Amino acid sequence: MSEKPDSESLRRMLEEDTDSPEIDDLLPAIQQLRTWSAPPPTSAQTDHLIATLETEFDRQVQTAAPRVDRQLWAWTWALIRVQLRVVRRGLWWASAFVMLLGVLVTLLTISTQRDVFDLPLTLAAPLIAAIGLALLYDEDTLVAQEIELATPTPPILLMLVRLMLIFGFNLLLALIGSLALALLTPSLSLWSLIGAWLAPMTFLSALSFFFSVITADATSGAFSGLLLWSLIVGMRALKINAPTASLWSLLPDFLSEAGRSWLLLFGLAIFALALWISDWQPSFTRRHLG
Repeated sequence: MSEKPDSESLRRMLEEDTDSPEIDDLLPAIQQLRTWSAPPPTSAQTDHLIATLETEFDRQVQTAAPRVDRQLWAWTWALIRVQLRVVRRGLWWASAFVMLLGVLVTLLTISTQRDVFDLPLTLAAPLIAAIGLALLYDEDTLVAQEIELATPTPPILLMLVRLMLIFGFNLLLALIGSLALALLTPSLSLWSLIGAWLAPMTFLSALSFFFSVITADATSGAFSGLLLWSLIVGMRALKINAPTASLWSLLPDFLSEAGRSWLLLFGLAIFALALWISDWQPSFTRRHLG
């Protein structure tokens, strides 16, 4: 007895989709399902199905959320750990040594200083951070970028992580040094000391990094920061020591309390601009490496 064409097509479909030896046993059930007309669901059944699906969805979300958070933290830590290897080890030790030296000199000379802006730590902290960020964009970093361009992580994100590591490290050192000075010198206000170096550190670091990026040369960035900081400190000294009626008294004082907010805003803007420019890494790398 020959099978119907519909049965033959179903058999072929089962043979293509499965390797089961029980196709003849499955065929009647599949034919019945094709001709079966499902009864229309009632409102109660629909509501029960929706409630069941919502419960299952909430359970899946609650189960997946911690897993996603763990993966995100693991990826972030891996990214930071890799970038720590890119940054030169000498930068960490040099920053720590000079910052410690600034704290010790400040302790020895604090009685002779008339303004918190003239303390050695206030003058040293911005320059240390600026040179560290300038040296971040050196030839070794540019060579590493050739490899980074082949990774799925955006190069601008990698550079941002390195910036945060160096700047954050110097910021932490300066905070620890300021806290130590405030504890050892009761007459010194901790917040005044932090406010004295925080805005200049941000501005000078951003400017040094900016010059390193646009010149593709770390030395140029470090020298630019050193030169600019010398001009700012020198202008302040001339303004303070000059008679009120002289031309020197008209010089702007970037280290004054009124100039902090402007330095901080300009610093953040320059950081953003430098990062945006550094995102053109292929052209900078090719130009630098020839």
